[in-house]
Amino acid sequence: MATLINRNIAALVGGRDELVERIVAEAIAAFFAEPGSPRRAAGRVAPLLWELGERHVARGLPSDTLDSGFAHARAAAQRGFQFVVKLPGTGDQALREDLTAFVQLLHRQASGAWERGHTLLHGDTDRRELLGTTLLRAGSRTPTGRLLRRRGLDPDAEYVLVVSAAGEIPDAVFDDPAVLGGVTRREILLPAGAVVPDLGRHAPRQVVIGPVAPLRSVGRTADPVRRGAQLLGEGRAYDERAVVPCEDLLSVLVTDGLPGLSDLLAAKHLTSMEQLSSKRRVAEGELLLRWLELGQPLNQVARSLDVPPQTAHSRLKHLRGLFGDALDDPTQRLELIVALQATLPRWRREAL
Repeated sequence: MATLINRNIAALVGGRDELVERIVAEAIAAFFAEPGSPRRAAGRVAPLLWELGERHVARGLPSDTLDSGFAHARAAAQRGFQFVVKLPGTGDQALREDLTAFVQLLHRQASGAWERGHTLLHGDTDRRELLGTTLLRAGSRTPTGRLLRRRGLDPDAEYVLVVSAAGEIPDAVFDDPAVLGGVTRREILLPAGAVVPDLGRHAPRQVVIGPVAPLRSVGRTADPVRRGAQLLGEGRAYDERAVVPCEDLLSVLVTDGLPGLSDLLAAKHLTSMEQLSSKRRVAEGELLLRWLELGQPLNQVARSLDVPPQTAHSRLKHLRGLFGDALDDPTQRLELIVALQATLPRWRREAL
């Protein structure tokens, strides 16, 4: 089947095409790896189909060249079907229908990439927003370098993703020509080093900012940034700052990604604090977490929490009575930080 398809397409385009041959090989492997599910099989090949569609745009080829190529591939696949149905356990009609649906899905993916790429270069839509959406598309591994350069952007320019924890980012922010829109109005792409817009007087009140990454691969940073913003918005993580670096949420992201881990750590370390009144538990928990995280003298930690130094010393003395040598052991300190990061949001809600 692969030989027939490659021969048909080579006759159409006037020679072998390495990308097409990769797509044919991976498509056939995916089709048999996902029996009875053309959609899942097509998903396995999606990155290569996006690459094919975007390559056509970069070469200035019209969309009907894709249509013609897939028509030839479909015809060759149907002719090669006689070899497939000889495999044991294959049902002729069901398999033929799945194959037809599979090729249609592949065609749709390549055409979608062509349409998006063409709009980025030639369309009247908000190209900056569409470009941001393309760069942040979930699971995208497509080589968008040529498209970025043709839009006057350096693929290696460093950008950061900014995601709102609650509410849409103000329209005024999108007026900045350096901003690229995101998948929704709750996220934007900013050049590294740019000042994050002052959101204090607008919704949202809080955003999470991702790590610096080249524009071509900034989409790979999206998942933890989006998840961190979601956890802050739901009250499952806490930070009083308006702009929160994603790196500062790593412990809660770890526990969030490992269900039950935070419960185990809380049961191991925080049982003694559960006996305190809700307000005292929050006050001492916040002091302990800040002290462990910052590694600063207690007087500085007290100032950062707006707590009188005497009160801070009294609270830490009580905490030393509860935890003893654990407060001086590096491994125990790390576990306490993770446990407190995961548990303090619940304690705060209970103290309201």
